[in-house]
Amino acid sequence: MSITLTEVEHLAKLARINLSGAEKEKYAKDLSAILDYVKQLQQVKSVQRAVDRAEAPGPSQWRADAVIGTSTAEQEELLSQVPERSDRLVKTKPVFK
Repeated sequence: MSITLTEVEHLAKLARINLSGAEKEKYAKDLSAILDYVKQLQQVKSVQRAVDRAEAPGPSQWRADAVIGTSTAEQEELLSQVPERSDRLVKTKPVFK
């Protein structure tokens, strides 16, 4: 498939890029080669296997939410490393002003 210089200019305009005359000719040639290759690929017969369409055997199996407890000593160790806190809460910078 042959791409014309007018089509290259139109694509360049859509992409908002400026091309020199030599670049337009180069891109016309390159795009034509790409489209020819795509045309060849479209003619190839592919074998579609069931493996390609991996389907889950049923509904997703989610794990149940569970609270994982930590000891008071572990909590204190973590809280001792934060720059600012209020009782057992970590203070952070405000998100909204």
